[in-house]
Amino acid sequence: MAEVSGTRNVVISLDVENARVKIMKILGQSPANSIIEYLPFDRELALRSEYGKMYRAGLEPYVKRANLKQVVFYLVLPDDVVSSWKITLPSFSRSKTEEALRAELVADLGDVKEYSVNTTQIGSSKKTNTFIASCVRKDIIKEIKTELGTLGIDPKTITFTSCGVSNAVLFLRQRARTGTYMLVDMRDKETTMALVSKEKMIESTSLPFGYEILRTDKYTEENELYPHDSATVVVARAMETTTNALKNENGEFDDDVLYYDIDEAEKTLPPDELDAFTAQVDEAVKSALSESGETSEEQAKADAEAEKNFDAAENMQQTGEYTKPSGAASSSADMSVTGSFDTSTSIEIGSPKDMVERNFKNIHKRILLYCEAVKADPDLPDPEYIIMNFPKRFAFLLARANKDRSGSYEFKYFNPSIEDNSKFTENLDMFGALFTKVYNKTKIF
Repeated sequence: MAEVSGTRNVVISLDVENARVKIMKILGQSPANSIIEYLPFDRELALRSEYGKMYRAGLEPYVKRANLKQVVFYLVLPDDVVSSWKITLPSFSRSKTEEALRAELVADLGDVKEYSVNTTQIGSSKKTNTFIASCVRKDIIKEIKTELGTLGIDPKTITFTSCGVSNAVLFLRQRARTGTYMLVDMRDKETTMALVSKEKMIESTSLPFGYEILRTDKYTEENELYPHDSATVVVARAMETTTNALKNENGEFDDDVLYYDIDEAEKTLPPDELDAFTAQVDEAVKSALSESGETSEEQAKADAEAEKNFDAAENMQQTGEYTKPSGAASSSADMSVTGSFDTSTSIEIGSPKDMVERNFKNIHKRILLYCEAVKADPDLPDPEYIIMNFPKRFAFLLARANKDRSGSYEFKYFNPSIEDNSKFTENLDMFGALFTKVYNKTKIF
């Protein structure tokens, strides 16, 4: 794609899940004047979490053909390299509050000099002051800037995905500048949820799946949503270590070593420790010899507990009485689903729309659970409604959810037809990076 004459703002973002660097070239501040490119890189770099090399590998072909004169670069980091947490302090004078905040950061981080840290005050009362702290390891930023420097790129502003999405919605939708809401930005393979209040992004979380699960031909089971669950990875690594210890030098499973160890353990270990050791060996044997992929007993219990929690959330959806939150912004042309989509016709069970609606419940539950978790925290502002950004073909889901009074939150729609550029509205994080100093200047690294 040829470089656009007069382009001054270029925003760079990293899509680790799809192993590609994304760039948005913008003339001025208009979505109509934006051009987006996807630049792939070797997936091995993503597996090794080599962020600087990911950016460089994707951008090298772009730099070779682009004119970088008079270009201002903005950089968007993935959310998973940014840590954010809440700090609540007693109300002090300004100087004592700053001192107490520094002490809390040292207690939380240890050597604060190793991090780039920003804090935002989100609440104040006669008794307490509440802050959100965000940090990135300096060595990660240094690695990225060093790799970009070899390409002649020096970013003016560095922020992160959830902050960029929030900034974009605040800029593009005037009604989103009032009240407190949960912003849900659903991309193909990932979903970002951000709590936004008084033109500030307060906190966020991510889901490792996006609208790709809204399939018309297949129902997505709960256990398919987290194929790389961190707990499973930890268990797998522990089991691998144990299994390797029970193998001989040829890499084969050694029965002599195994039973020798058990015999020795029976002679030397107390009964409670012996039971734990035997269970560990049994699990190692199952892991080494079985290729069935059956779920472990521990994982089954965890799945059952998770299922119980999700059932509770679904029950809340079905029985909760809908009340429009006080202070919530009224529906407007740019964020309305009421009356925009036909909800009078029932959806045939088993039809493509029915399948999409059933799959949407997996996401719907998690949105409500996160909203309820925020609401349960006395130091965070309560979300009054939910703004959803995803392709227009799925908007009927929000209309039906609002009609069915599912839960206590009204869904509003970030209607992408206004920008008339689906590629743009799927990459709001990049456009929003331009306005970080306007809405979230404390989230610049």
